[in-house]
Amino acid sequence: MDKGSEIGLFAAALGIPLVLLFALLGSILAAALAFTLVVGLCVSFVVAGRLADKSRSESESDESPERNATDSLETLRDRYARGELTESEFERRVETVLDTESSRSSNETPSRADEDADREPEFDRA
Repeated sequence: MDKGSEIGLFAAALGIPLVLLFALLGSILAAALAFTLVVGLCVSFVVAGRLADKSRSESESDESPERNATDSLETLRDRYARGELTESEFERRVETVLDTESSRSSNETPSRADEDADREPEFDRA
């Protein structure tokens, strides 16, 4: 159960006795208003929790290439230490990870020629 659902249930647990109290005291209008408020709060907490979980999972999937490379290297070291990889296979895979990481970072960083091409030409004013 996500955090929003937990808070929604908590709001319902606190709000329902309030609605019942208003109904027992004979104020149907106050009970209806309290019920509407409690339901609205519960729904908004659940929706907010779902949206937060969705954005959190999206941000976790958009990790930086450096972090992905570090995680991959750590996994390779662990597998090598457990004996799942031979030394040559370990070295080959490390080189692949490092090559992939360096090509990603070079694609993300524009070169000086790219920056010059993006600029508008400057003209001398006479």
